[in-house]
Amino acid sequence: MKRKLSILPILCVLLYACGSDDDIPIRDPDFDPQTSNKMAIEPVTNVQVQEGYGSLVLTWENPSDKNLDHISIKHIGANGQEIKDSIVKDIEELAIVGLSDMQRQEFVLTAYNKKNESSEAVYVKARPMMPPFLQVAQTFLLEARDKKLAISYKNDSQMPVNVTITVPQKDGDALVQELVSIETFTEIEYDNIPEGEFEVSVVIADEFENTIERNEKIEVIKGDIILQVSKALWTVDGFSSEEAVGENNGNNGRCIHMIDDNIWTFWHTQWKDAPGPDNDKWVAFNLGEPIKFYSIELFRRQNDGRGTTKFEVLTKMKKEDEWVSIGIFDRDINTNEGQMYKIEGNPVGQFIKIKTLESNNAHTMFAELNIYTSLER
Repeated sequence: MKRKLSILPILCVLLYACGSDDDIPIRDPDFDPQTSNKMAIEPVTNVQVQEGYGSLVLTWENPSDKNLDHISIKHIGANGQEIKDSIVKDIEELAIVGLSDMQRQEFVLTAYNKKNESSEAVYVKARPMMPPFLQVAQTFLLEARDKKLAISYKNDSQMPVNVTITVPQKDGDALVQELVSIETFTEIEYDNIPEGEFEVSVVIADEFENTIERNEKIEVIKGDIILQVSKALWTVDGFSSEEAVGENNGNNGRCIHMIDDNIWTFWHTQWKDAPGPDNDKWVAFNLGEPIKFYSIELFRRQNDGRGTTKFEVLTKMKKEDEWVSIGIFDRDINTNEGQMYKIEGNPVGQFIKIKTLESNNAHTMFAELNIYTSLER
């Protein structure tokens, strides 16, 4: 019996090939040879991607071929690794939610017929908007106001984000507040903060279990409190060069991306159509008002160990003034975390210049600059 079952399909194919009217090859009863190309099937068409906060929505049109069985959608991450292979039937939309960053995602859509024969693959790439939990973390700001400590952050998506804030108190205990943030802007004030050095922490989590912890070291000395300076008045004052075209068509690589509160964007010296090596690498900003410098914080281009290994910080009060050096620092280029550099003497200036002195690469790149100042309580 086993021998007959294995041979019968071969005999039938041979008879059919010889033109027999009595023997028909075995095939899927739903497979229509009149409308199907046995070697392929038409691909999906009109593929579009709608970008959302930490999400992407794919839409497409299925081929009209009645032999269509399913659509395969491969999701490939920024590192080239396949994240997921989805098999969908009878639908023309797929939502990808819970993305944890703004890196480019790639999708490969392939139609398959009932014989499991594939169409030509259709490729599409897109970047999600900033995930809500990440925006809360990156816009988390401390300010002194009426002898109080104010914490604020943004959530433009108005999607639920769980925020847990821990603030030390004068009596040694810690005040812990758990919030569900859905407002565009949230602000909370505290007036029972201790003197000395302490840390304020915020843990941000979304419904997809993406979590990040943001810690801010606060130092209160002789009634002063050290806080991050708002960037609302900051503008680009000058630069040696910037990559205005090559990094995502100008949506990255420019000096403004070093002060946009987004560590996934960056300033990069010019490389596309550059006239030659850029030996003098620097960038300068106008802070909009005089600032007493306590420390600065710099982030490298994320996941990239190239660039500046030693740099100089300079300042001046007016645009026509000469630059004055306020510190030379070594830089660890092997960490994504922000690195703090104490400015001795707390000098005052309205302009700041970051100048590369040594580098392991022909180019310089920085993701973000933060400045901290000393304010009286």
